[in-house]
Amino acid sequence: MKWVRTKVDLDQHIIVPQIDEQNLKESPDKFVENYIHNLSKTTLDKSKPMWDLHLLNIKTSDAEAVAIFRIHHSLGDGTSLISLLLACTRQTADPNKVPTIHGNKKRPY
Repeated sequence: MKWVRTKVDLDQHIIVPQIDEQNLKESPDKFVENYIHNLSKTTLDKSKPMWDLHLLNIKTSDAEAVAIFRIHHSLGDGTSLISLLLACTRQTADPNKVPTIHGNKKRPY
């Protein structure tokens, strides 16, 4: 594998799935957990830059919506990627304010 300059087509990297409301009856939190579980069993497409972003328009107990980033480790180590993500999610109204990250809490199921 070697680095090759490429153009990024965001439509191939940003996934916004249509979610059937019937799938949310049990629990939106459980749906998100299952979505991530199933996503973790798939590989990133090697024919394009190895990252994707899944946007789930689902209200959970923690958030109004969910963003799931998958980034291949060849693009950076964990610390660098988290630092980049946090830098990209700062509020434009107050760029010095650190973004809020919810901690893990015990799920009710």
